[in-house]
Amino acid sequence: ARVRPEDREGVDQGLHESFETGEPQPLKYIFILPDGTRKNIETISQPVRDDEGKLKLMGTVMDVTERVKVQEALQKSEAYLTEAQCLSRTGSFSWKPASGEVLWSAETFRIFGFDPSIKPTLELARQRIHPDDAGIFAEKVRSGVQEGKDLEYEHRLLMPDGTVKWLQ
Repeated sequence: ARVRPEDREGVDQGLHESFETGEPQPLKYIFILPDGTRKNIETISQPVRDDEGKLKLMGTVMDVTERVKVQEALQKSEAYLTEAQCLSRTGSFSWKPASGEVLWSAETFRIFGFDPSIKPTLELARQRIHPDDAGIFAEKVRSGVQEGKDLEYEHRLLMPDGTVKWLQ
């Protein structure tokens, strides 16, 4: 009765499925305390038979309310950052030379003119570097990797339609 009404059907279905299959069943739902406080709950239920052969349900119950609050705050913060980058036309990226892993913000994809569904790479960025700035780009990347320092410089992008963008 303390399970939030809109979660009850899913909880009932999950428990029924656990009894039917004999497999553990993870469940997520909101539990309402007598004072009206809401708790985000995650459970894993496992049907077992006791010594008399009766089917019982065992499991774990975790209060994940604080984790959910932190995740929601992080998502909100990320949304604000995305909006701020869009408004200021400021992209962000990271690159791990050892693994080659590259991450771009949505605004960086927009600035470079690439579809956000593709995987960003250093080579992808090189494709847009203005030919006259290719040398400084290569030198900054090389020195950044060797010296382990942040890179800051201005250069141009040459877009497929011939327009030039200045970046810092």
